[in-house]
Amino acid sequence: LSLHDALPISTEADRQKLRERQSLVASREQAGKDRGSKLREVLAGRLAGFTKSHLSVVARNDAVAVMIPSRIVRMQGAELTDAGRHALCAIVKMMSAAGPLTYRVAAYVAHADASAAGPREQAASRATNAAKALEEKCTVPDTRILAAGFVLPGSPGGMGDVLELDVASLDASQ
Repeated sequence: LSLHDALPISTEADRQKLRERQSLVASREQAGKDRGSKLREVLAGRLAGFTKSHLSVVARNDAVAVMIPSRIVRMQGAELTDAGRHALCAIVKMMSAAGPLTYRVAAYVAHADASAAGPREQAASRATNAAKALEEKCTVPDTRILAAGFVLPGSPGGMGDVLELDVASLDASQ
């Protein structure tokens, strides 16, 4: 008895089920990309006034990343200033016109302030403080916010320190 003889032979019905599953997965992936592109278009239009400040909107599968340079969301160490919280809320308010969104807050720190414990701690604190501002000042429910900090030798797009909001339509995240 050879190994080939011991393996069950796939029937045509099994192959058809496999093709149907692959087709379903591909259509879900395409739907996610389409949602991401549509959300990107909506948000890019809503946030056009911030483009002078180098804010950028990038599509990612079924989500969108909004890169906010530190000069827009001003930080004092790990804390957002009042002006930074107001700017963040203005951005979130414009974004929320696209519909209910979920937010993943990422703070990228290229180098820490001299007063900070270290870049990793500062990045985590910045992300936490930005998430707290989203909840308390911008009235985003805490169930729709995740936060994380990252240390990079230069942030995404080479912009230095940056706050990134990955956003997705609420219905896409369920």
